[in-house]
Amino acid sequence: HEGLLLLNNLFLADKVAGIMLAIFIVAIFLAVLRALKIKNLYFWSLLLMLGSADFLLRILLVRTFLMSIIFLLLGTYVLVKKRYKLLIPIGILYALAYSASPLLIVLSLFWAASIYLYEKKIDLKPVLFSLLGILIGWVISPAFPLNVLNLFKDILPVFYILPFHGISAGHELTSYSIIEILKYNNLILIGWIVVFAGSIKLAYKKSISTMSPSTFFMGWLSLFFFLLTLFSRRFVEYFIPFATLFLALAMNEPLKSLGARIKEGAILKAKEFRLAMIVACLAIASLAVFNFYQVHTIVKNTQSITEYKEVCEWLKGNVKPEEIVFNTQWDHPTKLYFWGCQNTQFIVKIDPTSFYLMEPEKYQTWLSF
Repeated sequence: HEGLLLLNNLFLADKVAGIMLAIFIVAIFLAVLRALKIKNLYFWSLLLMLGSADFLLRILLVRTFLMSIIFLLLGTYVLVKKRYKLLIPIGILYALAYSASPLLIVLSLFWAASIYLYEKKIDLKPVLFSLLGILIGWVISPAFPLNVLNLFKDILPVFYILPFHGISAGHELTSYSIIEILKYNNLILIGWIVVFAGSIKLAYKKSISTMSPSTFFMGWLSLFFFLLTLFSRRFVEYFIPFATLFLALAMNEPLKSLGARIKEGAILKAKEFRLAMIVACLAIASLAVFNFYQVHTIVKNTQSITEYKEVCEWLKGNVKPEEIVFNTQWDHPTKLYFWGCQNTQFIVKIDPTSFYLMEPEKYQTWLSF
């Protein structure tokens, strides 16, 4: 959201960027639902926003991973519409914007596998177009080749450094406990587990053709992101949208059938059905309200950024440009940035894993303070 700095107010620019990115996510999610011919669009959109406290909290954070969600949803829309050449510009922009751009290739691989299973033909165009776009984006980036090296730096913390070296890089890179993942992702997670298990059982009893290629694609892609989420909670922002899309696809025909039976009127006369509908609606509404309350509580209790205002004023008045500030918390510089300490040099900024990778002994010395 650098362009919004024209507002001459970092806090206002941050809020405007957050609103815009959240709107883009929901708008593209709706576009994907329409492309899949899903009914009850606004119900599924509300479920996306209120079915997981963690997802709602994540999209309130104005950070570049929101662009990653947008590009993956755009890629999904293009795949569903089979306009594969558009994956090239999406790949270019994705590679320029965020280090997780290879996820677009993963997306395309799952789609290609779905097409092969149902149409018995190998179509690698989505994969090749995604790869081409990402490669172009990497090469034309002013940061090349450091941007490619940083990709490994971002992957290593999650899958090697954090679990095996005990380096702390923030809460979001830790794994969930069973209670946590259910508490903060209750509505969508429970629905996804039930429907995914039911779909597997149905496919096993009858045939895989009982699922459409799109349903198969969303189901196994959401499983992929679920497994990553179990490893590191930061992948929840990918799991939730694709789990919701899978639910919408898998439940589309059953809900159509139910709607037709309700219109006939006979089913409404059954007391058991009316009771089940009331219980289901109350349960969904209660969990949605609970998720909103959880996010409200977390935001309310978050440390105020204004606490760093006087610190930054002191630094600007007492630290020379060539001097380096020794900080014991790696996330302090990002908070000081908003009060005008953009040019202040610190020992560690944002991600301590870079420090560890370059100089592990000095990192341990720093950590001891």
